[in-house]
Parts: sequence; C-alpha cells; structure tokens
Amino acid sequence: MRKIIALVVLRPQREYNLDIINRIRNEIYSKGYGLLVVGTFTDLFSKDKNDYGERSVLELIPYERLSGLIIMPGSFQDIAKAEMVISKAKARNIPVLSLDYDWKTLPSVNYDYKGGYRETVRHVVEFHKCRKVYMIAGMKDNPYSDERIEVFKEICRKNGISENDSKVFYGRFWGMGAKKCIDEIMTIEEPLPEAICVANDVMAVAAIERLEEYGVKVPEEMIVTGFDGIDIGIYNNPRMTTADTDSRLLCRKAALRMIEMIEGTESDEDERLMLIPLRLCVHASCGCKQDSETDISRRMLDLEEKYTKVQGNSGHLIRMRNKTLALNRPEIYRMLSSYISDNTWVVVNNSFWENLQTSEHDFDYEHDMDHFDENMTAVIYKPVSDGNTETRDVAGYKDKCEYEIAFNRNEIVPYFEEIFEERGVMTIMPLNFQDEVIGYYVFCDMSNENEIVRDAQYSTQLCQNIGTVFRVVRDREVNERLLAALRSSYSALQEISIHDQLTGVINRRGLTQILDEMCEMPNAAEKILFYSYIDIDGFKMINDMWGHDEGDEALVNVAKILNEVIDKFSNCVAARIGGDEFVVAGTADFDISERFEEVLNDAVNRYNERSGKPYLIELSVGKVIRNGVSSETVRESIKAADTDMYRVKKNRKKIRLKEEL
Repeated sequence: MRKIIALVVLRPQREYNLDIINRIRNEIYSKGYGLLVVGTFTDLFSKDKNDYGERSVLELIPYERLSGLIIMPGSFQDIAKAEMVISKAKARNIPVLSLDYDWKTLPSVNYDYKGGYRETVRHVVEFHKCRKVYMIAGMKDNPYSDERIEVFKEICRKNGISENDSKVFYGRFWGMGAKKCIDEIMTIEEPLPEAICVANDVMAVAAIERLEEYGVKVPEEMIVTGFDGIDIGIYNNPRMTTADTDSRLLCRKAALRMIEMIEGTESDEDERLMLIPLRLCVHASCGCKQDSETDISRRMLDLEEKYTKVQGNSGHLIRMRNKTLALNRPEIYRMLSSYISDNTWVVVNNSFWENLQTSEHDFDYEHDMDHFDENMTAVIYKPVSDGNTETRDVAGYKDKCEYEIAFNRNEIVPYFEEIFEERGVMTIMPLNFQDEVIGYYVFCDMSNENEIVRDAQYSTQLCQNIGTVFRVVRDREVNERLLAALRSSYSALQEISIHDQLTGVINRRGLTQILDEMCEMPNAAEKILFYSYIDIDGFKMINDMWGHDEGDEALVNVAKILNEVIDKFSNCVAARIGGDEFVVAGTADFDISERFEEVLNDAVNRYNERSGKPYLIELSVGKVIRNGVSSETVRESIKAADTDMYRVKKNRKKIRLKEEL
C-alpha cells in the first residue's frame, strides 16, 4: 500500500496551489508515497456560517493512517485552525513540515520573500533612480506585509529617501483596497510619486487600473511593480514587473525533507528553515522591457480562452442546477455523474437526508463537533470512463458509475487503497450549505490544464451547486414527509372529531356531516330517507344500581348491536348523538321500517340471552321514512322520529331485572 502524506492547504483550486500539489505528488510518487490533499474553497477569513461548514473537512484528516503531514499555514486566514491541525499531528508523533510559511516550531521550506521583495524595491530605487517611492502594503500586523514594509523602508533609508517621500499605504492584499490607496494618494497635495512598489500582483494590477482612470500612464508617468508572479500580472497590460517563485525547486526540497523526516534520515546539520530564492522578472510596468504587439496578442488570446472556458462552465452549471432541481434523488445522481470527472466521489452523511435545519438557529463559529456520521454513503462514484471524461451529454453518456455505496468513514471513500495506489493523489473538499455539513467531495485529478472539469472556478462552483441542489431536494423530501404526516394526522383528527370516543360509532357532528353529504348526492330527490331515533330504556337505573362503568359498557354494547344491524342494510349508519340516545339513518326501500325493527329486536334478544348481565337491554325506537333527501326532509325526519320514539317509550315498561323474569 502506498504510504500517505497529507497536504493541508486552503483553496487548493488556486493555480498557485494546484502547481504545488502536482509537483509534490510527482516528487513522492516514485518513492512509494501518495498525496492526500485536504482543503476548503475559502481561506476562512470571514468566520461566517459558510466558513464554519467548510472547515468541517479538517475533521477528515486521517491522522492514524498518515506517514507525514505537510501544511501551508499561509493559506489560513484563521491561523488557529492551522495550529489545531499541527497540534493533532504532533500529538500522534506524525512528522509535520510547514510549506511556504516559516512556522517557528516546525521544519519549514519557504520562499525567501524578503530577499525577493528586496530585489524588486532595489530595481526601482537603485536601477531606475526613483527618489519619491510609495508602497501599497497588505494588512497591518500581518507578518508577510510587515516583512515587506521593513525591506521597503530599509532600501529607502540606504538610498537617502525621506519618510515623506516613502509613504506606506495599506491595501489589505485586495484589489479594491489598492484602488482606495490610489484614491488617497491622488488627494495628497504634493507631486505624485515616481513609483509605487506594491506588496502583491493583485493589488498592483488594481492600482494600475485606477491610475489609468485618473489619466496617469504606467510606466511613462509612474512605475508600478508587483510581487509573487501570478497569472494576473502576466495578463496585465503593461505586463507586470514582479518577483517570481520557483515552485519546482520549492516542491523538490519540501518532498525530500518530508521523506527524510518520515524515514529518519535527517542530518543534524539540516537547518530548520530552508529558503528558496525568488527571481526578479523585469517587464513593461517599470519601463525596462516593452511588450511587443505579438506578446500582447498572444496573452490576450490565452486570456480569452480562459474566459471562454469559465463562461462555458458557468452555463453548464446553471443548466445542471435547473435540470436537477426538478428530479428525485436517483435521477439527480445520474445527472451529476455526467458533470464530474473520472475517479470522483460525492459522499453524503446518512443523517443529512433526515434532518431539516432552519436558517434561524444559534451559530457559534468556534464551536467544534463531529460533523460526519460513522457510516457514510458515496451517492456517486465515477470510475474511469470511456473516451471524453466530461461529456455533459446525459443521453449519450455511458454510465459506469456506482451509486449509493455504503461504507465506514475510516475508509475515506470506497476503493480508496486501489485508486490511491494507482493515482498517487486524492483531494478531499467540503460539501456544505452554509454551516450545514452535507458530506464531502473527493477527486483524484488535480491537473488544471486542457480538461475543462478541473478548472479552478468550475470545481468550486460544482461543489457549491451540488450542495445547493442536495439541500433543496432534502428540504423538499422532508417537507413532503412532514406534509404527508400532517395530512395523516389531520385525517386522524378529523376521524376522531366525528366519532364517539366511547362507542366508536359516529357522533352528532359526524351524523350531520353524513346527512349533508346525502343531500348533495346525485338524484337525492329520488332517494328514500330512513331515520330512526333510539333510546335505551332504564339507562339511569343501570348507572345508579351498577355504576357508571357498567353504564358505559351498556352503551358500547348497544353500539355493537346497531353496527350488527346496519350490516344488513346498505347505505345506513349508526350514531350516538348524546347520553343514551342513538340514531340509525340512511337511504333505503320503503319496507325497511318493518324489517329494521325486526332485525333490531332479534339482535337485542340474542345479546340479552348471552350477555350474563343482571339487566336487560331494551330500546325505544322511533322511525320515519320520507320521499327525497333534502335539508327539509332531514329536519322533518329528525323531529318526527324523535316524537315517534317518545310515543313508543311511554307505551313500554321500565327495565326488567333478569331475576324477576
């Protein structure tokens, strides 16, 4: 099995970080090691709900399986989370190396940013002989920014430039921050500086853009230099003078140092901090090397190609989201499989589909908890496919994917050993919707060239879209279940509301509802309405002599008798309308009157014979038949049946005890 070295880096989708990942992987692959990258899409600067959800991926670092760990603390805006990762690794005696950052208590391989920035400032001050030079730095109290300010001030002092002519402004490493610095510079009531040394290329490009808005030409009227050599400086016109990094050498030294730490072959003479020099790249923004039309055209074509790719990705993702939102889960999985690259897993917490998290809840960014189930499900695993790895044509896509694979979280993903052995690199990224952790997204290909699916923006947007789709579908499913339960509960409550709790037959409300429905029947005017009012004789005596429990039992038994009777007459119902009063009503033939009383008396007699009770059940029955079923005939029938029942009752004897028979 290939040994695992973890690389923890936030925003691994950045081209700078992609280059480092691929180079380290290539350095360690032939030596029997593989690279497990763990990262987030943000740098955890905001510490908001989304950052909380994303940082959950750090819980997935499989410390017990690691041979070593490389961390890039400079990618963390929340440095406490980098400290947490380092502490957990050191507690398990895992060798830890800091990359591209000087962590004072760790072996570190870092660029000589100080020396590189010194060469950039010296080029402006000593080669171009500028005597009024401003600086746009990063953030206050930031080690990278403070180090570059120190270098800038040192070079200016050595060359006799006064404090007033070497002002420092803070752009916070952001483009908009740099533009605000230019606005401030343009309001100073003194001559403009000859040059501005900027602490990174992003701010330098933004500064040039703002200067042009003020009508200041670069480099003709003002020199602007950047620092770090990223693509944005290459595509700028004029091309940026900057200091570039040597990622090849950095990664080679880091890989070698990490393996020495793992295998215990370090030399006592090895220094804790290894510095990799930067090289000064002189271009057009300082006026040294003017761009030819061919160079500009080539860069513009390259930039247009990248822009077209990003636009194409956005269009694909919008269509994907719109299509999937109307589908059920299995259909969504199959749709998504055509949008992801080979050797990719989409992993979801089993508990995610059952929970419904509202947007209003207590939120504590610093609160740590276990966000992942012990048993997970890879809802999609896409292995190597035939032909184009990214068809996005569901109809023409030959589906080789596996769906809904259950596995234990400690496995990382299904088939981990097999795929990691072959590929030698695997990346774990968060799958979340704001602070709700859905699962994680794992892929193997970290190339950022030629293949559209690995475009940095695409991978970010794809995960975010999957998280959004899953959240919407989950909430829809949960709401549907809740609605079904609510409907079921409502139906049950409705049934309870129209039934007598003691006897189980319908109550007065239920009877009224049924009679109203009968009045609305087709051809109701042609139907025959039967209505019978029934009262238990001597019911008070039963309660007085044998107690209310016995009285309740008598009521239940009468209801059973009536249910037995109406089974012989279709379209009739039995109801208890209060106390010891019952009703049988429905549509019937004219001869039901005589047959009903005959069947009822027979059922009562059979009950009395077998009941074993010290009393007899005897009923007074009033009944009426009317042509047509309408509100009017129902009212007439109720009144007439009630009157008939009391007439019968007067003619009956009181309850007779069995002992007196």
